[in-house]
Parts: sequence; structure tokens; C-alpha cells
Amino acid sequence: MKMLGKRLMVGVSLGAVLLAPCAARTAGGQEVSAGGVLFIPDDKHGLYKDGYGGEVQYRYWLNEDWAVAVAVGVQRLNVESTDSKINGSAGRVDVYPVGASLVYDFIDYEPFRVLLEGGVRYLFVDSQATMVDVVGRQLDLKIDNGFTLVVGASAQYALTENLRVFGAVHYQYDPNGEAINTIYGPQRDNQFSSLLLQAGVSVNF
Repeated sequence: MKMLGKRLMVGVSLGAVLLAPCAARTAGGQEVSAGGVLFIPDDKHGLYKDGYGGEVQYRYWLNEDWAVAVAVGVQRLNVESTDSKINGSAGRVDVYPVGASLVYDFIDYEPFRVLLEGGVRYLFVDSQATMVDVVGRQLDLKIDNGFTLVVGASAQYALTENLRVFGAVHYQYDPNGEAINTIYGPQRDNQFSSLLLQAGVSVNF
């Protein structure tokens, strides 16, 4: 899936540069979107089995083609690992992403619209996960805060002049990894790299 994520990032970047269709956004326009998120982890030997959450995003259109956005969200990740370094891991990890994006109006053919997005998220992490050590004791897993790079595309359909529904696919890349710690010290690196599937509504005003 890492290769899929890298191809998605390259495809979005090249598409934004090479294929620039006419758009119909107005400078100074504003937009708010809210939707659910399905978290599909990239590392099959990592800490997470799956997860879900949501994100709210505010966009301000600089001109017909480009917008800047700020985003806040929450993700609840279910812990289940096959890695022997974190044997018997269970519980959950709550993640609170906060960040910004640059958005490009790639296709605007009413009532359809396709947006491309690239951005960064800082992740506040609250771990409620545990593991079992070699003598069977349950240990708390502590995970550091970190940041990820996000790239993807969303397809929108207008229900009214100001209301749209959308579906989106994003890839979240964790460039550094965050430490997973117990009372015995670091166990292994954590990875938040994942595929994010989204669906929700967007309002223009």
C-alpha cells in the first residue's frame, strides 16, 4: 500500500500541474465541509487494525482555482498487532489532527466538482493501548505526538446552489514515525501512514 500511496501523491501533483481546466470558484468565497473518515493502516505489522473518525475543514478561495484550508479532526484507532515487540497489544489510540492544506479546483463541471488537496497535519495522541510483557504483565503503551503529510482527491455533487455531498480518498504519510514507549523504554516506532476514505457534506457561503 506504500507504493499505492506514493503513486497517488505523484499523480495528484502531476495532475495539478499538467491538467488545468477552467474552474468556477470566486475569490473570497468560503466553504465548510464535514465528514466521516475510515482509517486503513498502511503497515500490516504495525500497531493498528483499523479506525474511524471525522474531520471538519474550512476553505477560503484565493481565486477561481486555489483555496487555503484549515482542518481539525478526530480518529479512534483500534489496536491489534502481530509484532512480537508489542506482543498482546490491545485497546485504542485517539488521535486529534490539526493542520492546513492547499486545495486546487481540478474539475468544475456542474453539478460535479473534483478537488485536489495537499497538506500537513499535527497529531495530538492519547493512547489507551496496552501490551503484555514476557512474564505476562500488562504494560501501558505511550505514543508521542507527531505529524503527517496528506494528499488526495475529493469528488463533489451539488444538491443545491450551496450544498454538496462528497466522497474523498486521501493518503496520510508519516515521514518520521513516533516512538512507542513502556516503562522499559522505547519498543518500536509507531506509524500513522494510512489510506483515509471520507464521505460527508460541504456548504458554500
